[in-house]
Amino acid sequence: MYEMTELWNFTIKDTMNINFDNPWDDNKKQQKDVENLIKDSKDAFFKMFNKQSGGNNKDKEPYGKIASAGSKLLLTCLFIVFGVWMLGGLYTVQPDEEAIIVRFGKYNRKASPGLNYKLPSPIEEVYKISVTTINNEEIGFRSASPGNADNKAKNTSVIKESYMLTVDENIIEIDFVVQWKVSDAYKFLFNVNDLRGENTVKTVAESAMREAIGLSKVTDALAEDRYQIEQKAKKILQDTLNNYGMGVEIVRVQMLSAQPPAEVIDAYRAVQSAKADQVNAINRAYSYSNDVIPRAIGEASKIRQEAEGYREAVVAEAKGQADKFNSICAQYKDFQAITRKRMYWDAMASIMKNTNKIILDSKASSVPILGLNELFNKKGSADSATQDGVNTSVAQAQPQYEKRVENKD
Repeated sequence: MYEMTELWNFTIKDTMNINFDNPWDDNKKQQKDVENLIKDSKDAFFKMFNKQSGGNNKDKEPYGKIASAGSKLLLTCLFIVFGVWMLGGLYTVQPDEEAIIVRFGKYNRKASPGLNYKLPSPIEEVYKISVTTINNEEIGFRSASPGNADNKAKNTSVIKESYMLTVDENIIEIDFVVQWKVSDAYKFLFNVNDLRGENTVKTVAESAMREAIGLSKVTDALAEDRYQIEQKAKKILQDTLNNYGMGVEIVRVQMLSAQPPAEVIDAYRAVQSAKADQVNAINRAYSYSNDVIPRAIGEASKIRQEAEGYREAVVAEAKGQADKFNSICAQYKDFQAITRKRMYWDAMASIMKNTNKIILDSKASSVPILGLNELFNKKGSADSATQDGVNTSVAQAQPQYEKRVENKD
């Protein structure tokens, strides 16, 4: 009983001599770290057992030896436990991870990939976060199996997430996915803390898509400008998360489907079919106009060119006639008789050119001697006969005419 009392008094006394500094007190200029605290505790432990095993009472020597052996065994066990506890601070960081070390819940440092060491728990804790893993958030639906969102037959629709309002006040049902990864492990770990059942990235993504759809028309969202809407929603989402300081990078925003609600989809398809027919009719009209207008322009150009050619021909002919008249007039002044006779024969040739001609004997009666029209019309009409054929017919008829004239005489 005396030994236990003395041991207790010694323990309290020596323990009170240890300087336990408050590690959370920032006002002190010099603060001992955890290693010094462990060292002081170990020295006090050694003093306690040396005090217990020592003494000048010879009657208590056997008990002192037993106590000394027990102390050594206990000390050895404590050293083994302490060593195992210290070895628990070893950890490995993978190449795609960032490790954050906190000491007593406060950020202390980052660890690089590979084998690292920290003070064992609960002094220091390590949080490993993958910075290359692509995370998927599904908005408007839930896929039956992760990573199989394209299989629409097995997806479950979530109406409260998928129904959105366009700028022209039409309701549209949109299913889309957001792919993101951690860009800053420190910000991701400490700046935003999601409550149970909440997902900040998913909530902000839904809000960003509603804003992008609210600035677009229903026709743009359904067909024409889906890519622009995706990029707009991605920018809004990234800017919002950057304002939160969340340390997240948005990799992709993809709209899987965009369609009117099921209650009006038949009417919408009818409208779209009518619009398609309208577009086809307009295209046919443009095709017809593109065919007719160039041909009309070509024909008009041809007529203009023919008119210009006719004008040039008439003007040239008139000028030629005028020049001819001026030439004849000049000749008539010098040679009136000859010029008058020439003009007479030219006029007669012009007049008799297209008339029926009969040759008569001046001494005979009015019975025709030779009908030249019959010769001209033997091989066809007078308009289609050639000049060579006429000359041949006249040459053949001339001997007969001369013979008849001789017999007449």
